[in-house]
Amino acid sequence: MQLINPTGIALDLTGGKMYWVDWGSNTIKRANLNGTGVQDLTTVDMQLNVPSRIALDVAGGKMYWTEWGPDHIQRADLDGQNDEPIVTGLNNPIGIELDLTLTGRKMYWAEFGAGTIKRADLDGQNDEPIVTGLTNPAGIALDLVNKKIYWTEQNVGTGTIKRADLDGQNDELLVTGLNSPIGIELDLTGKKMYWTTASGVGTSTIQRADLDGQNDELLVITGLQTPTDIALGIR
Repeated sequence: MQLINPTGIALDLTGGKMYWVDWGSNTIKRANLNGTGVQDLTTVDMQLNVPSRIALDVAGGKMYWTEWGPDHIQRADLDGQNDEPIVTGLNNPIGIELDLTLTGRKMYWAEFGAGTIKRADLDGQNDEPIVTGLTNPAGIALDLVNKKIYWTEQNVGTGTIKRADLDGQNDELLVTGLNSPIGIELDLTGKKMYWTTASGVGTSTIQRADLDGQNDELLVITGLQTPTDIALGIR
């Protein structure tokens, strides 16, 4: 399997599939969780330029992803059919997460170029900024139990991880002094958050800490080049 700059990954544990976007080849692909059965889901009418991150609504049969050039959010069926842009006119959208609870039904994303985190309905309606004035927001993760959103701000040497309520209120600074943090994921059962730093060969890492930012520890510090996303296979 040849990959060219894979950036986003999402898991369908029920269906036994992993999905990823590869902006180097402008494709969206899926495979079995062991890497076999690779399928290119990119259809002719998608006209992808720089697909970035991906999120799944397995029950609803949809995948959502962020796209640069033009900057928008798209969705399609899980087999790649019926592609449609649902939020347009964005500024380098990058991280994307879905709130699929009955009381939520929202998608959240970060806009790297605009320094904002936004949300909208799953069909793209009612787009609204919830956090503004950020510096290079990159990855986001949702804690739907405690109604919190976590995000990374990708700055070299001064990167941070923050969280706030789902409406953007009560923001907290959790971790400081990071070197280009990008991807972030939560283990709510284990009460941990995991993230990647993509500062270059020899200095990139995978790290974790408690959900409040305490007890930060390095997990992987060798063999990484530019890790951009992270997903946890938690059942």
